Amino acid sequence: MTNPVRNGRLTGFLFLLTYLSFLGGAFLILRILPLENPHTILQRPGEAGLFVLGIFLELICGFGIVGIPLLLTGIVHRENRPLAFAYLAWRIAEGGVILFSSLMLMALVPLGRLNPAPGDLVPLIRILYDGVNDYWIPLTLGLGGLVYGLILRREKFVPPLFAFWAIIGYPLTALGGVLEAFGLRLGTFLALPIALYELVFAVYLLINGYGYTQNNKGEEDDHT
Repeated sequence: MTNPVRNGRLTGFLFLLTYLSFLGGAFLILRILPLENPHTILQRPGEAGLFVLGIFLELICGFGIVGIPLLLTGIVHRENRPLAFAYLAWRIAEGGVILFSSLMLMALVPLGRLNPAPGDLVPLIRILYDGVNDYWIPLTLGLGGLVYGLILRREKFVPPLFAFWAIIGYPLTALGGVLEAFGLRLGTFLALPIALYELVFAVYLLINGYGYTQNNKGEEDDHT
């Protein structure tokens, strides 16, 4: 079995990497994408480079999202492997669509050199990107995160607080995505518990890894 402490620390690094790269990428992309004529902005010196940097950050996020469950599958017990593979499937669904939407955004860079941009391609790209971020990511993140919380509770890799925080918080994120689809703008509010969770959890894992059970066993052995 792979070392849980090492894998946990790598997972903490990936949580932090995906967290920061997603926020940074979204900030750089959304400076331009909501505009009716983004090609006029992309023609300005340096703007296309910042836009491509945002896309690159989201590509990093997509790959990192898939890496998190891959580090988990090698350390869970046999009876929990179906859950680990289910978690991997959800994160592939999330990360894969992020990668697709990021590559789709690359089409805006050559379009930015044309004035005007052809047809309705720019609005279509904007609608697809908003759909991924407002509906698909919260849904897949929430459902996959629920499975992750169940794995943490069963394996006891981390203190129970983190497992129950995930079990409660991630479904709220998924609910936010569903409500957004029906026009109720509550997604950001319902995602706040998990936004805080992933930041705190990343720091915990960077320090301790998945070593909670091992540490407890060591303390029990010291008292016997």
